[in-house]
Amino acid sequence: MENKDIEDLLLKVKLTPSSKLKENILQDVYKIKITENKFQLRNTAFKKIAFAFCICVVLLLIMISVVNINQYNQTYTQIYFDINPSIELNINKYNYVASIRYLSDDAEEVFSDTQIINMKIEKAIYNILYTLENKDYFNENNELFISGYSKNKDISSELDKIYEKTEIFMENRDHPININKDKLTKDDIMGGKEHGMSPMKNKIIDEILGLGGPGTKEDWKDKPMGELKDKLDELKDKHDMPPKDYPNPPYRKEYE
Repeated sequence: MENKDIEDLLLKVKLTPSSKLKENILQDVYKIKITENKFQLRNTAFKKIAFAFCICVVLLLIMISVVNINQYNQTYTQIYFDINPSIELNINKYNYVASIRYLSDDAEEVFSDTQIINMKIEKAIYNILYTLENKDYFNENNELFISGYSKNKDISSELDKIYEKTEIFMENRDHPININKDKLTKDDIMGGKEHGMSPMKNKIIDEILGLGGPGTKEDWKDKPMGELKDKLDELKDKHDMPPKDYPNPPYRKEYE
């Protein structure tokens, strides 16, 4: 309210204040206006600060989310299942399957409807085994190879847990199957990628050829794991090399 507005109001109500009272009223109104302006300025400043704070919080949450997503997708452990088909599970630091890779021509067809990604490794293993069982792969093959590699930790205990869970799954099944496990090296991983097959299959084929087995790596590439193991056993017997004495054997459990 301006000074003139106050004077008009006093005239309308037929009040004629003394000059002193009039001066006091105008001073009080002036003080109120100053206080109001200060409050508006403070309110505007507060809004700006609050807005800036909210922006900072949002940016911080985005950064945290990006870090968590990167950690979730980062591979800490690689687990391989070989029975023909072959599949690679990339496990993150939280023990979830972050991604998978099909390592044989039939693997994608076999596991396309199986829930594996974003599952805890224990649950993913059971889903894989159920799929193999339901599609009669255990009837056609009697050898299952489980192998693993990690650049961040010793994989032995992890392989033992997976082996035990697989054993529990296979108990009381109508089709007996040998479960084999092995700890892989970085060279094993690179060798498998170089030749377009699982590290375990590539490793066994190298052992077959190293013991004088016939043919080339390409000749053995599409053979089932059971057939590869049988051939390796045959060559070891021929060279008087029992599996338990063979350096870095690809299958240990059944001979322990």
